[in-house]
Amino acid sequence: MQVEQIKQELKKIQARPLKNLGQNFLICPEVLNKIVSSSNLDSNDQVLEIGPGLGILTDKLIKKTQSVLAIEYDKKYYKYLSEKYKDRSLQLIQKDFLKINPDSVLENFFQLSAPGGIDYKVIANLPYNISKKILRNFLQITHRPQTMTFLLQKEVGKKICATPPKMNFLALLMQFFYDVEFVQTVKKQCFYPVPKVDSGIIRFYNLKKQLDYQDPRIQNLFKLIKIGFASPRKTLINNLGAVSKIYQQKAKFFLNKSNKSLTSRAQELNLKDWETFYELVEKS
Repeated sequence: MQVEQIKQELKKIQARPLKNLGQNFLICPEVLNKIVSSSNLDSNDQVLEIGPGLGILTDKLIKKTQSVLAIEYDKKYYKYLSEKYKDRSLQLIQKDFLKINPDSVLENFFQLSAPGGIDYKVIANLPYNISKKILRNFLQITHRPQTMTFLLQKEVGKKICATPPKMNFLALLMQFFYDVEFVQTVKKQCFYPVPKVDSGIIRFYNLKKQLDYQDPRIQNLFKLIKIGFASPRKTLINNLGAVSKIYQQKAKFFLNKSNKSLTSRAQELNLKDWETFYELVEKS
Protein backbone atom coordinates (compact mmCIF):
# COMPACT_ATOMS: atom_id res chain seq x y z
CA MET A 1 0.00 0.00 0.00
CA GLN A 2 1.08 3.55 -0.72
CA VAL A 3 0.58 6.40 1.76
CA GLU A 4 -2.57 7.77 0.11
CA GLN A 5 -4.19 4.35 0.04
CA ILE A 6 -3.33 3.81 3.70
CA LYS A 7 -4.88 7.16 4.59
CA GLN A 8 -8.03 6.25 2.67
CA GLU A 9 -8.35 2.88 4.40
CA LEU A 10 -7.80 4.47 7.82
CA LYS A 11 -10.45 7.09 7.05
CA LYS A 12 -12.94 4.34 6.14
CA ILE A 13 -12.59 2.66 9.51
CA GLN A 14 -12.23 5.93 11.41
CA ALA A 15 -8.80 5.02 12.70
CA ARG A 16 -5.46 6.76 12.95
CA PRO A 17 -1.95 5.41 13.65
CA LEU A 18 -1.45 5.28 17.41
CA LYS A 19 2.05 6.00 18.71
CA ASN A 20 1.48 4.11 21.97
CA LEU A 21 0.71 0.93 19.97
CA GLY A 22 3.60 1.44 17.56
CA GLN A 23 1.34 1.58 14.51
CA ASN A 24 3.70 2.45 11.66
CA PHE A 25 2.70 1.00 8.29
CA LEU A 26 5.30 -0.38 5.88
CA ILE A 27 5.10 1.27 2.45
CA CYS A 28 8.17 -0.13 0.62
CA PRO A 29 7.32 -3.18 -1.53
CA GLU A 30 10.95 -4.29 -1.76
CA VAL A 31 11.15 -4.53 2.04
CA LEU A 32 7.95 -6.59 2.18
CA ASN A 33 9.40 -8.95 -0.41
CA LYS A 34 12.65 -9.22 1.54
CA ILE A 35 10.80 -10.12 4.77
CA VAL A 36 8.91 -12.90 2.99
CA SER A 37 11.91 -14.22 1.07
CA SER A 38 14.00 -14.26 4.28
CA SER A 39 11.35 -16.47 5.87
CA ASN A 40 11.81 -19.23 3.25
CA LEU A 41 8.08 -19.91 3.10
CA ASP A 42 6.48 -22.69 1.13
CA SER A 43 2.84 -23.60 0.62
CA ASN A 44 2.82 -26.12 3.49
CA ASP A 45 4.08 -23.73 6.15
CA GLN A 46 1.94 -22.58 9.06
CA VAL A 47 2.48 -18.90 9.80
CA LEU A 48 1.65 -16.73 12.78
CA GLU A 49 1.49 -12.97 12.24
CA ILE A 50 1.25 -10.55 15.17
CA GLY A 51 -0.40 -7.17 14.69
CA PRO A 52 -1.42 -7.36 11.01
CA GLY A 53 -2.98 -3.86 11.05
CA LEU A 54 -4.28 -3.18 7.54
CA GLY A 55 -2.99 -6.50 6.21
CA ILE A 56 -0.04 -5.08 4.25
CA LEU A 57 2.23 -8.01 5.15
CA THR A 58 -0.72 -10.41 5.42
CA ASP A 59 -1.43 -10.01 1.70
CA LYS A 60 2.00 -11.41 0.92
CA LEU A 61 1.78 -14.24 3.44
CA ILE A 62 -1.53 -15.70 2.26
CA LYS A 63 -0.18 -15.85 -1.28
CA LYS A 64 2.78 -17.94 -0.15
CA THR A 65 1.09 -20.40 2.23
CA GLN A 66 -2.34 -21.85 2.92
CA SER A 67 -2.29 -21.51 6.72
CA VAL A 68 -1.94 -18.03 8.26
CA LEU A 69 -3.12 -17.10 11.73
CA ALA A 70 -3.13 -13.37 12.54
CA ILE A 71 -3.56 -11.93 16.04
CA GLU A 72 -4.82 -8.34 16.09
CA TYR A 73 -5.36 -6.32 19.25
CA ASP A 74 -7.14 -3.26 17.82
CA LYS A 75 -10.91 -3.79 17.34
CA LYS A 76 -11.11 -1.47 14.33
CA TYR A 77 -8.37 -3.29 12.44
CA TYR A 78 -9.82 -6.66 13.44
CA LYS A 79 -13.19 -5.71 11.96
CA TYR A 80 -11.49 -4.33 8.83
CA LEU A 81 -9.43 -7.52 8.36
CA SER A 82 -12.43 -9.77 9.01
CA GLU A 83 -14.24 -8.14 6.10
CA LYS A 84 -11.19 -7.89 3.84
CA TYR A 85 -10.31 -11.58 4.18
CA LYS A 86 -13.72 -13.13 4.63
CA ASP A 87 -13.27 -15.22 1.49
CA ARG A 88 -9.54 -15.86 1.92
CA SER A 89 -7.47 -18.41 3.79
CA LEU A 90 -6.80 -16.35 6.91
CA GLN A 91 -7.61 -17.25 10.50
CA LEU A 92 -8.01 -14.14 12.63
CA ILE A 93 -8.43 -13.59 16.35
CA GLN A 94 -8.87 -10.34 18.28
CA LYS A 95 -6.55 -10.54 21.30
CA ASP A 96 -3.64 -8.82 22.98
CA PHE A 97 -0.75 -11.19 22.25
CA LEU A 98 0.93 -10.33 25.55
CA LYS A 99 -2.17 -11.38 27.48
CA ILE A 100 -2.92 -14.73 25.90
CA ASN A 101 -1.59 -18.24 26.39
CA PRO A 102 0.24 -18.73 23.06
CA ASP A 103 0.49 -22.50 23.52
CA SER A 104 -3.29 -22.81 23.81
CA VAL A 105 -3.89 -20.62 20.76
CA LEU A 106 -1.36 -22.51 18.66
CA GLU A 107 -2.84 -25.88 19.59
CA ASN A 108 -6.30 -24.67 18.60
CA PHE A 109 -5.33 -23.24 15.22
CA PHE A 110 -2.30 -25.18 13.99
CA GLN A 111 -1.78 -28.85 13.19
CA LEU A 112 0.51 -30.75 15.54
CA SER A 113 3.38 -32.27 13.58
CA ALA A 114 4.95 -34.25 16.43
CA PRO A 115 4.29 -34.98 20.11
CA GLY A 116 5.02 -31.86 22.11
CA GLY A 117 5.89 -29.73 19.11
CA ILE A 118 4.38 -27.57 16.42
CA ASP A 119 6.22 -26.62 13.26
CA TYR A 120 5.25 -23.07 12.43
CA LYS A 121 6.91 -19.77 11.57
CA VAL A 122 6.36 -16.30 12.97
CA ILE A 123 6.54 -13.25 10.72
CA ALA A 124 5.65 -9.76 11.90
CA ASN A 125 6.29 -6.03 11.85
CA LEU A 126 6.63 -5.59 15.61
CA PRO A 127 5.74 -2.44 17.55
CA TYR A 128 8.95 -0.97 18.97
CA ASN A 129 7.64 -0.64 22.52
CA ILE A 130 6.77 -4.32 23.05
CA SER A 131 9.19 -6.13 20.75
CA LYS A 132 11.46 -7.38 23.56
CA LYS A 133 8.48 -8.72 25.54
CA ILE A 134 7.21 -10.59 22.50
CA LEU A 135 10.63 -12.13 21.85
CA ARG A 136 10.91 -13.34 25.45
CA ASN A 137 7.38 -14.77 25.27
CA PHE A 138 8.38 -17.04 22.42
CA LEU A 139 11.26 -18.46 24.44
CA GLN A 140 9.07 -19.32 27.41
CA ILE A 141 6.28 -21.21 25.65
CA THR A 142 6.25 -24.96 25.04
CA HIS A 143 5.73 -24.69 21.28
CA ARG A 144 8.51 -22.42 20.09
CA PRO A 145 8.39 -21.42 16.42
CA GLN A 146 10.65 -23.13 13.94
CA THR A 147 11.82 -19.73 12.67
CA MET A 148 10.95 -16.09 13.34
CA THR A 149 11.38 -13.14 10.98
CA PHE A 150 10.73 -9.73 12.47
CA LEU A 151 10.85 -6.13 11.40
CA LEU A 152 11.78 -4.23 14.53
CA GLN A 153 13.78 -1.26 15.77
CA LYS A 154 17.28 -1.39 14.28
CA GLU A 155 18.95 -0.75 17.64
CA VAL A 156 17.16 -3.74 19.19
CA GLY A 157 17.99 -5.93 16.20
CA LYS A 158 21.68 -5.06 16.33
CA LYS A 159 21.66 -5.69 20.06
CA ILE A 160 20.21 -9.17 19.61
CA CYS A 161 22.81 -10.04 16.95
CA ALA A 162 25.73 -8.72 19.01
CA THR A 163 29.02 -10.57 19.46
CA PRO A 164 31.92 -9.96 21.88
CA PRO A 165 33.07 -7.40 22.92
CA LYS A 166 29.54 -5.97 22.64
CA MET A 167 27.51 -8.84 24.01
CA ASN A 168 24.48 -8.17 26.20
CA PHE A 169 21.95 -10.15 28.19
CA LEU A 170 19.23 -10.13 25.49
CA ALA A 171 21.66 -11.35 22.82
CA LEU A 172 22.84 -14.23 25.00
CA LEU A 173 19.27 -15.19 25.84
CA MET A 174 18.05 -15.24 22.23
CA GLN A 175 21.21 -16.84 20.87
CA PHE A 176 20.95 -19.62 23.42
CA PHE A 177 17.76 -20.84 21.70
CA TYR A 178 18.27 -19.69 18.10
CA ASP A 179 20.89 -18.70 15.57
CA VAL A 180 20.28 -15.06 14.64
CA GLU A 181 20.88 -12.95 11.58
CA PHE A 182 20.54 -9.22 10.94
CA VAL A 183 19.23 -9.35 7.37
CA GLN A 184 19.18 -5.66 6.48
CA THR A 185 18.49 -2.12 7.66
CA VAL A 186 15.12 -0.58 6.77
CA LYS A 187 15.13 3.21 6.58
CA LYS A 188 12.50 5.06 8.59
CA GLN A 189 11.19 6.63 5.35
CA CYS A 190 9.78 3.19 4.48
CA PHE A 191 7.00 3.72 7.03
CA TYR A 192 3.90 5.81 7.42
CA PRO A 193 3.88 7.68 9.68
CA VAL A 194 7.66 8.06 9.64
CA PRO A 195 9.13 6.87 12.99
CA LYS A 196 12.10 8.54 14.65
CA VAL A 197 14.52 5.67 14.03
CA ASP A 198 15.41 3.08 11.40
CA SER A 199 14.29 -0.53 11.58
CA GLY A 200 15.90 -3.85 10.73
CA ILE A 201 14.85 -7.27 9.47
CA ILE A 202 15.97 -9.93 11.96
CA ARG A 203 15.81 -13.68 11.38
CA PHE A 204 15.87 -16.39 14.06
CA TYR A 205 16.54 -19.93 12.82
CA ASN A 206 18.02 -23.33 13.80
CA LEU A 207 15.74 -23.67 16.82
CA LYS A 208 17.31 -25.79 19.56
CA LYS A 209 14.12 -27.72 20.35
CA GLN A 210 15.58 -29.83 23.10
CA LEU A 211 16.07 -26.83 25.39
CA ASP A 212 13.44 -26.21 28.06
CA TYR A 213 13.32 -22.60 29.25
CA GLN A 214 12.02 -23.74 32.64
CA ASP A 215 14.88 -26.19 33.18
CA PRO A 216 16.55 -25.18 36.48
CA ARG A 217 19.98 -25.39 34.87
CA ILE A 218 18.99 -22.91 32.18
CA GLN A 219 17.33 -20.64 34.73
CA ASN A 220 20.44 -20.73 36.92
CA LEU A 221 22.72 -20.08 33.96
CA PHE A 222 20.86 -16.88 33.12
CA LYS A 223 20.71 -15.80 36.75
CA LEU A 224 24.50 -16.02 36.72
CA ILE A 225 24.71 -14.07 33.45
CA LYS A 226 22.41 -11.38 34.88
CA ILE A 227 24.77 -10.94 37.81
CA GLY A 228 27.66 -10.60 35.40
CA PHE A 229 25.86 -7.79 33.58
CA ALA A 230 24.59 -6.06 36.73
CA SER A 231 26.89 -3.05 36.20
CA PRO A 232 28.16 -3.10 32.59
CA ARG A 233 31.03 -0.72 33.34
CA LYS A 234 32.39 -2.94 36.11
CA THR A 235 34.58 -5.95 35.49
CA LEU A 236 33.09 -9.43 35.56
CA ILE A 237 35.05 -10.21 38.72
CA ASN A 238 33.69 -7.16 40.55
CA ASN A 239 30.07 -7.81 39.53
CA LEU A 240 30.23 -11.43 40.63
CA GLY A 241 32.17 -10.56 43.78
CA ALA A 242 29.39 -8.22 44.88
CA VAL A 243 27.12 -11.27 45.17
CA SER A 244 29.43 -14.13 46.09
CA LYS A 245 33.10 -14.49 46.94
CA ILE A 246 32.96 -18.02 45.53
CA TYR A 247 31.69 -16.64 42.20
CA GLN A 248 34.52 -14.13 42.28
CA GLN A 249 37.16 -16.80 42.87
CA LYS A 250 35.69 -19.03 40.17
CA ALA A 251 35.65 -16.07 37.73
CA LYS A 252 39.36 -15.41 38.34
CA PHE A 253 40.14 -19.11 37.76
CA PHE A 254 38.01 -19.22 34.60
CA LEU A 255 39.53 -16.06 33.10
CA ASN A 256 43.05 -17.26 33.78
CA LYS A 257 42.34 -20.70 32.33
CA SER A 258 40.73 -19.12 29.25
CA ASN A 259 43.66 -16.73 28.72
CA LYS A 260 41.38 -13.76 29.26
CA SER A 261 42.25 -10.58 31.12
CA LEU A 262 41.20 -10.34 34.77
CA THR A 263 39.70 -6.95 33.86
CA SER A 264 37.33 -8.55 31.31
CA ARG A 265 33.72 -7.37 31.37
CA ALA A 266 30.63 -9.51 30.84
CA GLN A 267 30.11 -8.18 27.31
CA GLU A 268 33.46 -9.67 26.26
CA LEU A 269 32.28 -13.25 26.87
CA ASN A 270 30.38 -15.29 24.29
CA LEU A 271 27.69 -17.87 24.99
CA LYS A 272 30.16 -20.77 25.07
CA ASP A 273 32.26 -18.88 27.65
CA TRP A 274 29.24 -18.47 29.92
CA GLU A 275 28.28 -22.13 29.61
CA THR A 276 31.84 -23.19 30.50
CA PHE A 277 31.93 -20.77 33.43
CA TYR A 278 28.55 -22.00 34.66
CA GLU A 279 29.80 -25.62 34.65
CA LEU A 280 32.75 -24.48 36.74
CA VAL A 281 30.46 -22.72 39.24
CA GLU A 282 28.21 -25.77 39.49
CA LYS A 283 31.14 -27.94 40.53
CA SER A 284 31.65 -25.89 43.71
